[in-house]
Amino acid sequence: MTSSRKIAALAGGLAMTAGLLVGGAGSAGAAEQGVRAACHDGDLTFNKGAGSFYYPISASSRLTTSSNCNDINLRITNGARNVKVCFYPSSGGVDCQENYTYVGSSWTVVAEDVLDGTKYRFRFLTDPAAGGQYAD
Repeated sequence: MTSSRKIAALAGGLAMTAGLLVGGAGSAGAAEQGVRAACHDGDLTFNKGAGSFYYPISASSRLTTSSNCNDINLRITNGARNVKVCFYPSSGGVDCQENYTYVGSSWTVVAEDVLDGTKYRFRFLTDPAAGGQYAD
């Protein structure tokens, strides 16, 4: 095989490999978007009244993560807020995230890799009314 044919064969092989890699990445991205869409299909609406920093407002009320999502996702439809998640382990007590996450009208992950059946509440930095959807 001549040098020019070797180079052409090598270039063709590289082009095929690159095509497979790009196609694979596109499929993975599409799969991730599909999982995210399925998660948000199970979203629930919330309305937090003014004067409270928590949703649910009642100190004894908790939200419970479902098997729909791997993360806790939130979007706020009447402005933007800084929010963190407080977890309530079965052993008792409360464990709040250290930092707040800025949440607006787009879906935002506020807690990652949360086990199904985990009890939690949203903790808002300020107390004005807030409403939107969450998916867990």
